[in-house]
Amino acid sequence: MVTLPDQPLFPEKSRPALVWCRQALPWSETLSAPSINQWVETLGQRIVAALKDEQCPWALLLGPAVPEMNSVSPRRIALIEQGLRDWLKRKQKRLLKTLATPDIPTREACAILQVAWTDPTTAYWSYVPLPTVQAAGAALSLFPAGMPPIAEDHEAPARAFSKLMEAQQRLGRFIRPGETCVDLGASPGGWTWVAVQQGARVMAIDRSPLRADLMQHANVRFVKGDAFSFEPTEPIDWLLCDVAAFPQRTLELLRQWLGQRWCRNFVVTTKFRGSDGYELLPAYKEHLRSSGYEFQLRRLNANKNEMTSMGCLPSNEAGPEIA
Repeated sequence: MVTLPDQPLFPEKSRPALVWCRQALPWSETLSAPSINQWVETLGQRIVAALKDEQCPWALLLGPAVPEMNSVSPRRIALIEQGLRDWLKRKQKRLLKTLATPDIPTREACAILQVAWTDPTTAYWSYVPLPTVQAAGAALSLFPAGMPPIAEDHEAPARAFSKLMEAQQRLGRFIRPGETCVDLGASPGGWTWVAVQQGARVMAIDRSPLRADLMQHANVRFVKGDAFSFEPTEPIDWLLCDVAAFPQRTLELLRQWLGQRWCRNFVVTTKFRGSDGYELLPAYKEHLRSSGYEFQLRRLNANKNEMTSMGCLPSNEAGPEIA
């Protein structure tokens, strides 16, 4: 978690790509309150003051600053959130009408108010007005403490399936029925499984076969071969890649696929060995910024010593055409 007490608006060309950071808290302040009731009163007054001139919807993100430490129980946070709703209903009912639903708020249309507790009596408070939300882009997560829920499903071929589930949540874009995917280094098939569960058609590339049910799936075409030498013959909707490779090789793969506009959307994992490869992070950022794709570059909560490059073509740009 990064607090940015004096951060100006993020310029379009220099908006940060916070690889190892879960969440940014622009213009943060430290608040203290000894009880749930006093948290409700303190935060209620802060919300009213922050939104007195706002007309747009707003999202309220409440969570622990470091979820793994369990310093603040989910029940306590839920009681504070319900107390805030009741407080607003009594004192500022109009604000409840513009409060975003618990679903992922739309980045282009919401101001963001965050509270991140370090312990039951202390928290960071951050109010991010709509222009800053828009300018910050993916540097500002739309999940409390930057923590989308990690998917669990024992039917999946591998636990790695949860990376693709999380990446879609962070992008706010989801693989849709009828879309086409290429899954590079697909075996045993965790990401292919996600894509076909969502109704897509998948070409899976690997030297080893997928799980038996996926090898027989009507929407899966398995191609035995090298993930890094495969080139598509027609435009695809999603490039998926969770293959184990040196970071430089994964960077070259991204350069080729994005440079040639072979995909509309991409989710690609880069795997590190210790700290080897971290020195390539500036090159990843430079390439993605120059690619023309909207992108995020993050260590997902489902990642280990990895980062995930993910993004899409801008909505105003036509899809790729391959001769």
